[in-house]
Amino acid sequence: MVQNDNSMSLKLKPGDMREILRVYETEEATHIILERLRELGVRLGTKLKFLQQAPFRGPFLFQNSTTLLALRKEELACLRFKIL
Repeated sequence: MVQNDNSMSLKLKPGDMREILRVYETEEATHIILERLRELGVRLGTKLKFLQQAPFRGPFLFQNSTTLLALRKEELACLRFKIL
């Protein structure tokens, strides 16, 4: 389960698709995190497919086209998604 910016719970199941609607700074998400997301290619309109969460509440594994992204909760907290 991922907390979105408005505390709305997103229940992610393997294969779920999300489109990024907004990337913004939060209390947890510093400029460094936002820069890392940009370097990973995370931008408005990016479509991500959820694959799995690492054990022990680890990062969330997403696929963007042919790229695999491991995103932590702090990074996901600064993304607003649209369910596809």
